Amino acid sequence: MKNISNHLKTNNLTYTEHFLVAMKISFLLFIGSMASATHAVLPWFFKNTATNYAIKVAAIRLKRRNNAKLRNKSQK
Repeated sequence: MKNISNHLKTNNLTYTEHFLVAMKISFLLFIGSMASATHAVLPWFFKNTATNYAIKVAAIRLKRRNNAKLRNKSQK
């Protein structure tokens, strides 16, 4: 339980916020994965979809990390 508290504190999130962000990322990765699997069998479908979803996930992570860094600096 202590590790969970540290993880949430480090990322400046409540449990609910963490859940929602994690579920959003999970959903995006799932859709990207399904598009990639379809593309593997039918290469003319979803040519850029998996990459686009990976970029969306990366953007969410970068935004959250940058926001956390800014909050941590302002609290010091």
